[in-house]
Amino acid sequence: MKRHLEGLLRQALSDAIATGALGVTPPPTIGLEVPSEPKFGDLATNVALVLARQAGRPPRALAETILAHLRDPDGWLAGTDIAGPGFVNFRFAPPFWEMILGEALALGEAYGRSTMGGGRRVQVEFVSANPTGPLHVGHGRGAVIGDVCARLLESTGHAVEREYYVNDHGRQMDVLGRSTLVRYRQLRGEDAALPEDGYPGEYLIDVARRLSAEVGDGLAALPEEEAAARCRDFAAGGAKPKALRLLPGLHRLAGGFPRHSRLPRGLFRGFLDGLLCGLGGLPGLLGRLLRLLSCLLVLLLPCHCSISCHPPARPR
Repeated sequence: MKRHLEGLLRQALSDAIATGALGVTPPPTIGLEVPSEPKFGDLATNVALVLARQAGRPPRALAETILAHLRDPDGWLAGTDIAGPGFVNFRFAPPFWEMILGEALALGEAYGRSTMGGGRRVQVEFVSANPTGPLHVGHGRGAVIGDVCARLLESTGHAVEREYYVNDHGRQMDVLGRSTLVRYRQLRGEDAALPEDGYPGEYLIDVARRLSAEVGDGLAALPEEEAAARCRDFAAGGAKPKALRLLPGLHRLAGGFPRHSRLPRGLFRGFLDGLLCGLGGLPGLLGRLLRLLSCLLVLLLPCHCSISCHPPARPR
C-alpha cells in the first residue's frame, strides 16, 4: 500500500521539479504513516515538512504544489487534504483496494515478502526452557511468538537462525541438586528442610520419588556434596526424556538436548501434539478440546524470546 502511494508522490515531485515549480532534491525515502485516527485518511506523509527548508518555502505551500502535480490515472485516490503545519492525508478509493486484493491473490504466499533484510544474519532465541523446572504451556506460547518472529524476518529477506538454549550448568543446577536431596531425605523419613534458595516446587517430590525407587538408601552413606551431585545429575537427566516427549520437534536433534541447538519449524504444533501424547492418548474429541484450550492459554502466559542481529556466536 505504501509503495504504491510513494510511487505517485515521486512522480509528483519529479514533475514539479521538471516544470520548475520546485527546486529541491527528492529525499531517498518518503515517509508514509497510518494516521492516528481513521477520519484523517488511510495514509499521511510529511514530505512537505521534510523538503520545506531545502525549498525555502512554507510546508503547506509546498504541499499544495506537490498535490497540484499529483497524477492519479487509475483513480486510486478518493481524496486528499493538507493538515496541520503541512501533513498531507490520503484516502483510497475502491479501485485501489480492488487492485491490492488482486495483487494478493496473484502472488499467493509470496505476497508481502521483500528483500529489505538484504541477507543480514539474525538470530532468534526462544523457548529455552529452564531445566530446573517443569515445562508448561507458556513455553508453547514462547514457541509461537519466536517462530512467528523468525518467519517474519525470513519473509523480509533476513538470514535467520533459530536457537534454543538449555542452561544446565552453574549454580542453579547445584541448587536443583540440593533441593532434590532434601525431598529425597523427606521421603525417607528424615527431618530435612529446604534451604532458603531451594526450589520449593512439588515437581521435585516426584523426581525424588523416582530417585528413591532407583537407589533406595544408596545416598544415605554418601558425603553431602557427592549426594547432592548425584541428585543434580538424576534430576537433570530425568527432565530430558520428559522434555523430548512434550517437544517432539526437538527429538530430531542429535544427542537429545544440546546446550546450543537450532529449533526446527513448526515447533508449536509439535509442542501441542507432544503434550497430548504425554497425557496418555486421550480420545479424539477430548484431544481436540485440549488443543483448543492450549491455544487459548498460550496467548495469556509469559514467554521468553530474544532477537539479536549480530553474527551468532558459537559455544566452545
